[in-house]
Amino acid sequence: MRSLVLLPLVLALASVHAGTARWHQHLSYPGGGVWRCRVPVTVRNGSGADASGRPVQTAVGAGAGELPLVGEHIAALRVCDDRGRELLYDVHDVSGQPKRSGVLAAGDRLAFGVECPGGARATCYVYADNPQAWPVADWLGAAMPFANGGFEEGDDGPTRWEQAEADDQHRLAWVAESPRSGRRGVRCDVDPAAPPSWVKWVQNDIRVEGDADYRFEAWVRGRDVKGQAGWFLHVHGQEPMALNRVVAAGEGTFEWRRVEIAFRTPPDALRATLGTVLRGTGTAWFDDASLTLLGKATALRAEGGPAERLALTVAPVPAAWRERSSPHRVALLVRNLGDAPARLLATADVAPIARHLPAAPRDASFLIVNPLSGETVPSARLGDQLVFPVEMPPLAESTLHVYSPRPSWFGRLWGAPTRALSFSDLIASAANLAANPGFEEGEALPSGWLLSAESDQAASKLYRAARDPEAHSGRACGRLEVPPDAPLKWSGWRSPEIPVKPRATYLYAAWLRCRDVDGSVQLHGHFHDAEGKLCEGVKYFGAGPGLSGTEGWTLLYALIETPADCESVSLHLTMNAHGAVWHDDIFFGEATAAAVGAAEPRRERADRDELAAWLVNPVVKAFPDDLPADAPKRIEVAAARNEREPFQLCLRATRDISNVSLTVDPPRSREGRALDVSLNLVGYVPVDHPSSYYTVDAPAWCRKLPPRGASGCDGWACLWPDPLPPLAPFGLKANTTQPIWATVSVPADAPPGDYSGSLSIRSTSHPPVQLPLHVTVWDFALPKTSRLKVIYDFRESFTRQFGGASGTRDEALRKWYAFLAERRISPGLLPEPKFAYKDGQVTMDTADFDRAAAYCLDELGVNCFYTPWFFYSFGWAHKPRPLFGHPAFTKEYADAYAKCLKAYMHHLRAKGWADKVTLYISDEPHFRREGILEQMKHAIAIIRGVEPSLPVYSSTWEHVPEWDGHLTCWGVGPHGSFPVEKMRERLAAGDTLWFTTDGHMCLDTPYCAIERLLPWLCWKYGVAAYEFWGVNWWTHDPWDRGWHTFISQSDDGVKHYHVRYPNGDGYLTYPGKRVGVDGPVGSIRLEQAREGIEDYEYLRLLDDWIEKGRARGIRVREAEAVRAEAAALVAIPNKGGRYSTALLPDPHAVPRLRSRLGEAIERLAHRLR
Repeated sequence: MRSLVLLPLVLALASVHAGTARWHQHLSYPGGGVWRCRVPVTVRNGSGADASGRPVQTAVGAGAGELPLVGEHIAALRVCDDRGRELLYDVHDVSGQPKRSGVLAAGDRLAFGVECPGGARATCYVYADNPQAWPVADWLGAAMPFANGGFEEGDDGPTRWEQAEADDQHRLAWVAESPRSGRRGVRCDVDPAAPPSWVKWVQNDIRVEGDADYRFEAWVRGRDVKGQAGWFLHVHGQEPMALNRVVAAGEGTFEWRRVEIAFRTPPDALRATLGTVLRGTGTAWFDDASLTLLGKATALRAEGGPAERLALTVAPVPAAWRERSSPHRVALLVRNLGDAPARLLATADVAPIARHLPAAPRDASFLIVNPLSGETVPSARLGDQLVFPVEMPPLAESTLHVYSPRPSWFGRLWGAPTRALSFSDLIASAANLAANPGFEEGEALPSGWLLSAESDQAASKLYRAARDPEAHSGRACGRLEVPPDAPLKWSGWRSPEIPVKPRATYLYAAWLRCRDVDGSVQLHGHFHDAEGKLCEGVKYFGAGPGLSGTEGWTLLYALIETPADCESVSLHLTMNAHGAVWHDDIFFGEATAAAVGAAEPRRERADRDELAAWLVNPVVKAFPDDLPADAPKRIEVAAARNEREPFQLCLRATRDISNVSLTVDPPRSREGRALDVSLNLVGYVPVDHPSSYYTVDAPAWCRKLPPRGASGCDGWACLWPDPLPPLAPFGLKANTTQPIWATVSVPADAPPGDYSGSLSIRSTSHPPVQLPLHVTVWDFALPKTSRLKVIYDFRESFTRQFGGASGTRDEALRKWYAFLAERRISPGLLPEPKFAYKDGQVTMDTADFDRAAAYCLDELGVNCFYTPWFFYSFGWAHKPRPLFGHPAFTKEYADAYAKCLKAYMHHLRAKGWADKVTLYISDEPHFRREGILEQMKHAIAIIRGVEPSLPVYSSTWEHVPEWDGHLTCWGVGPHGSFPVEKMRERLAAGDTLWFTTDGHMCLDTPYCAIERLLPWLCWKYGVAAYEFWGVNWWTHDPWDRGWHTFISQSDDGVKHYHVRYPNGDGYLTYPGKRVGVDGPVGSIRLEQAREGIEDYEYLRLLDDWIEKGRARGIRVREAEAVRAEAAALVAIPNKGGRYSTALLPDPHAVPRLRSRLGEAIERLAHRLR
């Protein structure tokens, strides 16, 4: 095999001197760039106490011990310790105000958490100078002491204090009216009819010592206070709110009263939050707060050293086009930031390569070429990865080119033979660190692999294992079988320890097949430190996608990064499920990920000033670096009456264009009837890492990041299209594609036929471009109320936090309800009635609920909703909460629950709403955990005692035989976790099926496949509804970041862990305030969800007309053929929503089939009328 030698060209930068620490790689949010500057910081702990995450500060400037980083962009700053762990940091200006954008100035202070033993020193590094870096998502906080407790300092508001949860009924003000001392204080006013809330003045991120005594004191004055008026304190460590205190000054009208909280912080405490409280109604004033440490602070001192610069050598990129038959190519950027030459495997994600090369399928055979020599680079396909060898000098960067596929490439490039690597080559190579990777060596059991289970029980009761001749390649493979009645424990093959480098990247891959697996099977592994223990932070790794049921040989793979304290790994070919699994051809070896650049056309368009406009299937996501396709002769749209139908128009130019605007001449019928067409800009949000569920165990002062190389979707890190802000004149950057989302609305009374109009594109520098717009209105209508029930859970609290809508509570809710109902979606939960229970009697205040329900159910026609959360029993492995102080399932609990439910259902029947409600009893119950099976039965028995026919729903994902006859509405996984034969059994037994879809609707997958196809799956498999757990669950401002923060959660309320959910999971809307919308802003995912719901009506209408035709003896063969094609579009099992290219290999099949459905309905309806 030939090695690829990449010759560098030295750029002018001062080099890192010999003997300095290795330049840290893989810092967060690099944006494709490299950090070229760093400053070592020496931290000294002058006390005898160890510092674990204590914040330390150092000033920016040119003085001794200061950071010589004046003028560096804050967005590019990163801090890590000598182990390579990235640390949270914060920046404050000279006045102490947080400074999280712009550039560093002399006098600014950088703070970060540090781990340093008492009387010792530690070294950390501050990195800077990466112009492409994205801003960090999470900050240290805890960098400043409590300040401005008297509210005296400030300009537009009191310095360091923020307002929270204020609205028209809950108001906050900075005032100069009768302060207790000084000139200023703050006030809170809550209207008499306002609901209780935690409206407050709050000071966040206050630095505190761990395991220390403090005293907080402050003053409160009140007028007509009902409820609590006082102050609160939260102390945060590894877990938020490790300490939570509220102190009240009293009710009614009173003059200044002193309140005090004496407390001791937990050992891991890092920061505190202090704020005012008026949880109730009335007016309260607040002043003169102080926080006093009753002891000595940890003596930490930080000194910055001289700046170090990275001397990166960059290979030139000749302009020559090496493959004349290819019109496009994509750059691959390969770097070695190590201080030694490297010979290793490089990998590149095929998905963005295929997406950037027009008309290139994901299974194409791409060609990699060295632009310096013109030689081809041997490569292999590992699923969606290109793997190829590289040999790199130290501190070097080089570019390769991937050319778009052409038939002429079979076996040649300009007459020279191409070299292809096979997976067998990789398995047999010295790069593979796995011993006996093909299970070829051994007798009954393979040598070099350990077989065990995490249990003290005899192996014979848990599993059966052997070498098996039914191999993927060679003579043998490993087989593991867990019988259906065996207790579940992690069981399988484990490798001996494999030595690895810390903070290095490795490729982990293997071929697997499975039979009758009732869970999920993936590749697993453990990171071990020098003592052979699990690493401190990231402990485990894995590779997917997960297999379940019965599947043939499938390649699983992932890039993983070893933690800073990792010295070895153990590969775990294990599972925690019943069934049989075969493993073969294991590969584990060092690798590096090549960055995929933008597509480059061989020839520019003849007219360099041309403004290109072309159509893109709305199911397909359009990216900024997409290249133009052919311009349409006209825009064609077809829709039924009472339907909305989108089209997506993309614009691109070869130079900057300002003030681009689009206008529509509405399509009109011959009689002059016009159709409305709305236009939205397609916005982009950054995604830092492909979607999956990531669990990280890292100290609170360290940045929590997904394991590098891990992925649970077919997407990649880049800017992803999603939000749909209103269209206004915009600037179009050169060689950047901007999609426009247009929606044609056809009213229920629109006459069928042809409508003609146009869409015009204008700018200050280009002549107008006009595209004819033709709309066909089919001669049938979709019903006002959908037959498919669809719920996207709406969370009211998030709209207040991020600016989702203004006005009173009712006004804000109505904006959201109307927005969702327009898309044929229910918000799920409505404002709850207020239940009271005394002396065995129930009282219920339904005023808020009735207003919301009348608007949603009667006026908007929403077809389903949940019972109040009051009736929810438990989730995961949690215990049910007490009810009115009565423990779960006691007689008193059961009586109170039953009487409240009876009163609620009586009210619904009186209002005519009872047929639309479902009782959500349990979210994702962990039925394999002790006690959960009986817990569910007890909860349902109480309900059945008073409401035997009420639908009781639980998102079980899987079939639980023990709940047959108890649970009547099952939440099944749309990917196959609930086998189809079991679905049919439960339907035959009279149960109802819903799809539960959490984690499926990520935004970083190339097509809006699951959003569009869920209703097709519902239709095919007899599923009555689907639900998604959130429409507005935002953990960051979604306009700024398309990913979630790591949140703390617990499966059982005892053990907590930090998890990051898939990108875009839990929301398909954006808060409108940022873009001038008083209410929600939609997304392309949500619009395709509506399209799918409308498709469902097409499918049901075709069913209806076929049945009518059969009843009248009319031949319906053509319509049946269309229906069969529609049924063939979707199937269970499937790879799930996060793998849209597998779920929907041909995205153009959707609009093609929809057109066929519409035409078939119209033809058959005309014959039968």
